[in-house]
Amino acid sequence: MAPIDPGLSTVEIERPAQFPSYRLSPEDVVEAQLAALSCGNNRRCFRFSSPEHKRATGVFHEDEDVRGAVYGSSSFAFFSPPNYIEVPSYSLLVYNHQWVVKSATCVKEDECLCSARVFTRMKSPAVIDVTFFCSRQPVVRPACYEDDPLQAGVSAGPPGAGCWLVDGVRIDEGGGGGGDAQLAPPGGDGGGVALDAQAASALSALEALLGGGVAA
Repeated sequence: MAPIDPGLSTVEIERPAQFPSYRLSPEDVVEAQLAALSCGNNRRCFRFSSPEHKRATGVFHEDEDVRGAVYGSSSFAFFSPPNYIEVPSYSLLVYNHQWVVKSATCVKEDECLCSARVFTRMKSPAVIDVTFFCSRQPVVRPACYEDDPLQAGVSAGPPGAGCWLVDGVRIDEGGGGGGDAQLAPPGGDGGGVALDAQAASALSALEALLGGGVAA
């Protein structure tokens, strides 16, 4: 169950979102990352990555005096945002011109595959198809990793508790159909959960994504 948000349940969520929220859908989270990447905002994009994905893509820090002075612990470990243009699975998404989230398929209750078409900053490939693997973060998370903010005393709860966050990204082979491809019109196939009939192919894609490890 999502955590309670006293007094904020009627507040309108800004979209594209600036911060994770349990009221955001997987599509909202993907759009938030793509919007941040379109203006090269590494920090905002990083907010919508799961703790596991942050460890896979982030820059590791440990025993930094400044963080120790602020949080009272010289041994606090943490990850800072990477330069996404240097992350292979994200490099083509940085400074993108436009995007549309085409579909979202829930393969399990807390796991979802989102498909997006992105117009890149490049002449070739100008258009690419991208799969985002998203998961809803647990409300209770075991304290078993060194950068756990709960153990460091800098967080009152698990990171992103109850929120959908990005676990991995894959650039799909074949691109998006070439430079003449068009984005779906507003109100078209830009969102919503895909039909159950597509779940089998989505599950295969998920297994392929996880088979060699979730892409960075």
